[in-house]
Amino acid sequence: MENIYFKMKHSGILGIIAGVCAMIIGLLVLISGIVLLKNKSDIIF
Repeated sequence: MENIYFKMKHSGILGIIAGVCAMIIGLLVLISGIVLLKNKSDIIF
């Protein structure tokens, strides 16, 4: 029972780190997407 609790606690910390990384990657994709749209505004995707 203690082992499951420890794993949950550990995965919670990893989940937070993964969430932050996902947010940073998402922001980078969003920014690069906006830049591409501004540079190639005449091209319709």
